[in-house]
Amino acid sequence: MLLHLRWQQYLLYTQNDWVEIGLYADDEEKELLVVKRVLITDKQMNFTFEVDTVPAKAAIDPKRLLIERVIDDNVKIVTEAIH
Repeated sequence: MLLHLRWQQYLLYTQNDWVEIGLYADDEEKELLVVKRVLITDKQMNFTFEVDTVPAKAAIDPKRLLIERVIDDNVKIVTEAIH
């Protein structure tokens, strides 16, 4: 199954930088299914992942390696996938 993500608000601050995007299996954000490093080049970008199951959440910088003031906007609940 393909999972298609669109991210906008966080990307305003990280243009032209490499950032990890991760998919969590659970709501508690303990089990990462996939981590992929991507180059952020635009204010709004789309990402596609091939996964076996629909993840609970998606996150930019899931390991919190980047220094920032607000980390609450890094995670989104996954609501749909392309089958």
